[in-house]
Amino acid sequence: MRQRFPELTPVQVMNRITATARHPGGGVDNLVGAGVINAVAALTWDIPPGPASAPFNVRRIPPPVVEPGPDRGPITIVALSVLGLTLALALGGLSARALRRR
Repeated sequence: MRQRFPELTPVQVMNRITATARHPGGGVDNLVGAGVINAVAALTWDIPPGPASAPFNVRRIPPPVVEPGPDRGPITIVALSVLGLTLALALGGLSARALRRR
């Protein structure tokens, strides 16, 4: 972009990229942004350069708060204990059956 239009300021390059992007259906928002960049359109379309400096204050969006998942430790211990007990009872039953046949 800067090679094709060396006279543009960084703000004008941003304006050119957002003006030629394929915008999302719901409009521009902070989650999706201005859409999908169309590099060919940004390099070939004839659009006004826009302001040389940013006319507004850009503020940072805080990162989303990640909530920890549920604690699966206790249920895992219970499930493994039940599985172990079931296997022990099955082995005990098979052993008793084998001993009775002798």
